[in-house]
Amino acid sequence: MKLTNNDLDLLRRGLRSHPRVAHDVAGLNLDQMRTKELVALATRLGFDARALIDIVREQDEERWHERMVYSTKFPAFEGTLAFDLTVEVLGQRVTRKARAEYSYTPAWEYWDLRKRAPFVGSQGSGAHGRVDRTS
Repeated sequence: MKLTNNDLDLLRRGLRSHPRVAHDVAGLNLDQMRTKELVALATRLGFDARALIDIVREQDEERWHERMVYSTKFPAFEGTLAFDLTVEVLGQRVTRKARAEYSYTPAWEYWDLRKRAPFVGSQGSGAHGRVDRTS
């Protein structure tokens, strides 16, 4: 069976986290095992290695999607910067109150105020500006 390094990492995580066999593999150094050894171990424990890899990959994608939705709805940091905006066109100068609103979620772990716990969201940022119509 041809497996990529990412596949092997997913297989190791699947074996370590599966509730039925986690205690059986806790004392093993899965990181040092070669592909054939890992696949043989998975088979011996009653798993199809490829199926276990696919399950862990699917769970990762679901978690990523959940983090993305949460981070979009509740960014880690957001704020507003108010300033005066002056535009001059054809000799006419107009100054208006304006503000830039921004949001940012880092790729690293941060303290989430809503969850009241450390959280790793889906990295992203956004910004938009507003200008008052009257001076």
